[in-house]
Amino acid sequence: MKKILLLYISSALIILVMLFPFRTNAAVTLFNFGGRITYVTLCTCSVPNLYIYVVGPKPGAFVYVFGASISYMWYILYEGVATKGIYTPSTGQCWMVGEPCVLWPTIGQIKIIGTSLE
Repeated sequence: MKKILLLYISSALIILVMLFPFRTNAAVTLFNFGGRITYVTLCTCSVPNLYIYVVGPKPGAFVYVFGASISYMWYILYEGVATKGIYTPSTGQCWMVGEPCVLWPTIGQIKIIGTSLE
């Protein structure tokens, strides 16, 4: 009787573990942006970040973080090129030289960006 009870309990635990795993995945909210890049500058106090301002259908000020952001297609990040990408909402990533360093406001960190030739 004890063996049958132990078998039922262990089977129930295995089924519960399979239905409700103990690991969790972080929920990250991603938003898209796109348009023409009108301004690019190096964040002087938070190197190696770039401050990128995009105008157009999905505009905004963003931070490109070298090593964390992924570039696709032509890899061109300067004024005048068309761009499209994905960002995560965040603030406080671009600091510029001042007395002391000054925060330039952004709406997010670029995760993926692609550019055109012009």
